Amino acid sequence: MKKILLCALLALGIGLPLGAQTKVKATDLVGLWQMTIKDEFGGLHYIPIFKQMFADGKYHTFHQPGKTQAKPFIITNQGSYKLLNDSTIREHIDASITDGAVIGKDNDLTYSMSEDKKYLYVSYFMPGDSRRWKEVWVRLEMPKVDHVPGTLPEL
Repeated sequence: MKKILLCALLALGIGLPLGAQTKVKATDLVGLWQMTIKDEFGGLHYIPIFKQMFADGKYHTFHQPGKTQAKPFIITNQGSYKLLNDSTIREHIDASITDGAVIGKDNDLTYSMSEDKKYLYVSYFMPGDSRRWKEVWVRLEMPKVDHVPGTLPEL
């Protein structure tokens, strides 16, 4: 029983959905990403934490505070990123309201991406912390619609 529980916990801790992954290029990272968390059954749940990666190598992370009342979004971290190789990106943290100890520091993140480029898998160590952190981000895209309200339909 203990072995089964341990195997289940290890499988959950991996944080990577089953499926093929592909190497990351800098242009693949550009866009808006939303953080997800995995439940004990392997399902992904979206949480209100977002990362915007820009083509000029800048990024910022933001979220909406408050659980019961909508409040304005706040930028929690910002800085720059540089692709070191096909699976490692170095983030330089210019500003942070979540951890002052990381301001001005570089942080190397190991990245991989699903073949469809919709999921980004990240693992890293925070400066000064020995724990490996793992995250799964989903790319946000504008959905395709048949008709946009306020426009005339095509004949």
